[in-house]
Amino acid sequence: NTVVTTIMSNFGLYKAFDKAGINYEKTAVGDRYVYENMKANGFVLGGEQSGHIIFSEFSRTGDGLLTAIMLMTILTETKTPLSVLASEVTMYPQVLKNVEVDDKASTLDDAAVKAAVDAATAYLGSEGRVLLRASGTEPVLRVMSEALDEKDAQAAVDSMIDAMKEAGTLDDDTYYNTPQDVSLTVLETITLFILLNLLIQVNTSMAFFGVFFVFTFNSYNVLN
Repeated sequence: NTVVTTIMSNFGLYKAFDKAGINYEKTAVGDRYVYENMKANGFVLGGEQSGHIIFSEFSRTGDGLLTAIMLMTILTETKTPLSVLASEVTMYPQVLKNVEVDDKASTLDDAAVKAAVDAATAYLGSEGRVLLRASGTEPVLRVMSEALDEKDAQAAVDSMIDAMKEAGTLDDDTYYNTPQDVSLTVLETITLFILLNLLIQVNTSMAFFGVFFVFTFNSYNVLN
């Protein structure tokens, strides 16, 4: 009864998991970290935001063709519209900005930046979250926030970036947005029902929650 996710999974997913009594693990971004957690703990279902969904009972990686077949199978068996199945989750608006910094480690360790993260977390309370992490491929920090109100998420992100500016850790005074699109893409639609199929095998009551699990694992244009 445990699903392995990454730290970038949508806050709404965790809210729904909590409501349904479904356990979850969080790993670093990357399907290899998801699989390592699954293998170490014997979990059967996991995925990350790029759309890679792993079913350890069958393989160590996702299979798009198999996923497509399972998608059609569950739609046929449940006779329930996808829109109805997906309505079980409320996806939280996400604001993500990539910020170029002189040194990622020192910026993350900066006292003022840490204080800003703590303040933003307190500001959002139980209805949102913030995440500040280093990119594994670029000299940038990913500054992310999710909240019921997108304005609150935006305010939280801006406050953390302002702290970096005041601390003088930015490489220059520029940063760029990473647009967030939570619409259901073809990849996500294909991914959806392999989740449902396995969830049905594990626990029938978990089946419909697989629907919104796929939303969390879309790419969101996020780089590792």
